[in-house]
Amino acid sequence: MGKDEMVDVEELMSKIKSGVWSTQDAFDCIKDLEQEYLQSSKTKEWREDYSLAAYFTSYGIFACSYRECVFPMIELCQKLLEDCPNSADQALYYLALMRLYFVTGFQPKIVEYGLKYVETGYADRMNLKSTYNSIVVAFTENDLFEEALYYLEKMIDVTRKDPAAEGVDFWNSDTINEIVYLDSLVYIKIGLGQLDDAADAAKGLEELIKTKVPDDQKSFFDIQKEFTCLYLQLYMQPQSEEVADEFVHYIHNLQSSGLAQSGISFCIRYFAEFMKLLLLKNRFQDVIEIGKFLAKSELFTGSTSMIYSLMMKASEQMQNSRHPSEYEQISKRYIEVLEQEQNNYNAMVRSLTQEELRLMRLRKTMARDSLTGCRNRATFEIEGVRYLSDHAEGCLVFIDLDFLKEVNDKYGHESGDQYLLQFAKMMKNALSHNEFLYRYAGDEFIVLSNRSKLKIEMMLDELLRKNPIVFMLQEEARHISFSYGVVEFGEMPGDIYTMIREADHRMYQCKTKNHSRLQKKENTI
Repeated sequence: MGKDEMVDVEELMSKIKSGVWSTQDAFDCIKDLEQEYLQSSKTKEWREDYSLAAYFTSYGIFACSYRECVFPMIELCQKLLEDCPNSADQALYYLALMRLYFVTGFQPKIVEYGLKYVETGYADRMNLKSTYNSIVVAFTENDLFEEALYYLEKMIDVTRKDPAAEGVDFWNSDTINEIVYLDSLVYIKIGLGQLDDAADAAKGLEELIKTKVPDDQKSFFDIQKEFTCLYLQLYMQPQSEEVADEFVHYIHNLQSSGLAQSGISFCIRYFAEFMKLLLLKNRFQDVIEIGKFLAKSELFTGSTSMIYSLMMKASEQMQNSRHPSEYEQISKRYIEVLEQEQNNYNAMVRSLTQEELRLMRLRKTMARDSLTGCRNRATFEIEGVRYLSDHAEGCLVFIDLDFLKEVNDKYGHESGDQYLLQFAKMMKNALSHNEFLYRYAGDEFIVLSNRSKLKIEMMLDELLRKNPIVFMLQEEARHISFSYGVVEFGEMPGDIYTMIREADHRMYQCKTKNHSRLQKKENTI
């Protein structure tokens, strides 16, 4: 295939960034990538930037919400995963699939591919934060608020433990992540019924926007913040006429704000809750007018069928002789929307069926991390709670390898992989048959043990202090070292996610001390 027939990465990125990338461009890219895939899969010779071309095509579909392009691109990415021996490229395809499924709103796959991306160890700082945030949205949309809170904390940890470099532009700053954190926290706390905590988060959000957002950017964030605060009012003052008035006023301001091309995005589900309040207050004309705006505006994501259903109820109640055909028009559009959603559902089922057939061949190996052979995170999600229920006593250990980033930066990822392999081998030799080691993320591991806290700490300290493991990297001796935090099962019975958070917190408490000890040892080698 000639160069002219290939997707050019730089040209693709330029079109997406400039906003001139069209639906037809997306379909053309998919077609060219598929043709190149067919030829390259036969010869087993892939151009160096093919994975980047596929990734940025997926990113463009995600950024522009080109729903009609989603399923062909999903199918291609799934094929590419099968033929992809490179872990870094696999990470790109996992990230691409997470974002493609985000466009469809299919939350289980958002979570699955998001976690797979995190587990690869190739997640960079910006994409890691956006991945955690996508997982938070997926859990929140399904009313799984405890899980959403856990990953929201993971998202903000990336920011707070690894601050952005000085001098970055505002849109890449840590302030953005703090705003996302506080805004999401309001919805999660409302879902958990913790309204006082939600109010505190809303106050923090208002103060942050007031003090840290540049004046020329404030209007963008203010309009999102205003809706978040109004949504909190909906729960603080249920069935309030005042809240209904404020919502109608807010919609009128939103219609006249000129934000259609600003990148702002709202979940239509939350607006539907206000429409239900308007129905309750017999404000049927408001329901219809607002519903039409929500259904047609580019500012909203999610299913519009619930909006048309509420509009139909309002139209039925109005019995407006001046517009006798309005109910029929709304009904017709409602049926069309349902048919389109059914078509999307059928396409998703076909995609999932194809994927499941492929996964049947890989299911056994999927339980293990491909590099270290340890149980992986997905397996931990299945086995963790069961292990706790089967063992009245024991511990969860959260382990983070020391200096893996420095090893990768100085010696390359192959040497970093050797570091991970040596650690996994050392830990497997130290654990009994009734203890399990999981690779939880890139340099993070979890141990489930039936030992007491004292005994597991003694074993880990012996590995670190009394019997350090030395291995060679390009003729330089290095110690294998790690920081850890231990939580006994009895401290937080049955709540494995709280245990992970606490063990992670305790691990960071020991990291500074561990780094100091390790540096002293290396100076003596």
